[in-house]
Amino acid sequence: MPAACSTAADCAGFNGDCVSGGCECHPGWAGERCGQVSWSAAGARRAFRSRSWTWGGSPIRDGSTVHMFASEMTGDCGVLHYCSNSRVVHLTAAHPLGPYERAGVALAPRSPPHWDSGGVHGPTIHRVRSGGAWLWALYYMGSANTWDPRDGTHPNCTRRVDPRTGDRATRRVGLATSASLWGPWARRDSPLLGPGDRAAGDWDYEDVSNATPLLLRNGTVLMLYKGRGGDLQAVGVARCARFDGPCSRLRPASPVLSSRVEDTWGWVAPASEDGTRPEVLHVLSHAGNGATEAGGHAWSLDGVRWNDTTRSAGAAYTGAVRWAGGGTQVMLRRERPQGLLRAAAPARGAGEEAGGSYGVPEAVCTAVQPRRCPADGGPPSGTEDCRSFTICEAVALGSPV
Repeated sequence: MPAACSTAADCAGFNGDCVSGGCECHPGWAGERCGQVSWSAAGARRAFRSRSWTWGGSPIRDGSTVHMFASEMTGDCGVLHYCSNSRVVHLTAAHPLGPYERAGVALAPRSPPHWDSGGVHGPTIHRVRSGGAWLWALYYMGSANTWDPRDGTHPNCTRRVDPRTGDRATRRVGLATSASLWGPWARRDSPLLGPGDRAAGDWDYEDVSNATPLLLRNGTVLMLYKGRGGDLQAVGVARCARFDGPCSRLRPASPVLSSRVEDTWGWVAPASEDGTRPEVLHVLSHAGNGATEAGGHAWSLDGVRWNDTTRSAGAAYTGAVRWAGGGTQVMLRRERPQGLLRAAAPARGAGEEAGGSYGVPEAVCTAVQPRRCPADGGPPSGTEDCRSFTICEAVALGSPV
């Protein structure tokens, strides 16, 4: 039988140590090559209750309170209509797994001609340093209202949308900032990142979405995103001078993860004090669905060359959800991972300037849909037991979250 590893890099990107040809996994990871998330025995919980379709949630701590920003569909519409009927809601809880209580709407579509007048979706929340002060940065996907707004109503899922020229083609990456997680949120007049230049040979010339900012200690940001051009849909990367830009694609622009990967969320594992482990960038992603796959994992040392461990080490997690109350349920869909980080100690000399993406995941929240609705996407969207909702599950790090 061949050895599982020759170096620690073979253990899913330093998720373990290579000892005598075998991987000894660090807390939070499992499997022969340390490519599987090691879930806590406590099981998964539904993060919050809603009669609307919801799609994942991004959690973050502020003192003793955990805040979550989640996508919620309006008008009894399903998640397939996120480009026209999604908004971002704010929730709070005392525990990372919930239950979260709704605090209000953080971001809703603005009126035309704003670029995010159609749908506001896929939020990811981060703490950033700006001009000597701390701010909260809420990255999101926005799309445009492509219908005539003079009738005074917002588009909804009863109207047809051409996916090539309608809302989907207007997806962009946006940013809102606030001194408080309770808002108010200040949005930019222009997207933080838009499509590439087709004339220049960029592959992602139609639209971009699903931002994954990796906030580095030097103040710059590596941003993974989903891009689309023609029949190609994949994950690309841009480098931003600051958390709020400007951002530019790495040249020559090309995808860094394959078309089977989307919905990334990432963190930075700091280098070890003894120098045996370098600083490593990690992402979880949506890569399939069902009983044998759902979550992907990839790692990188420079943010440009990424190693997809899903094919060599297996799925990071599957669509089989083990509930806190007992029993396991295989979901039709388990997508959009977003995690809560247990922050790493600042690097020597970094102080408070340490970037906001350093640490290890202590809980991961995902969007799930148990089964297909009679009219998937609605309305009418069928009974509540087939609608998507948000779950959170603790990672086994050796101590309770």
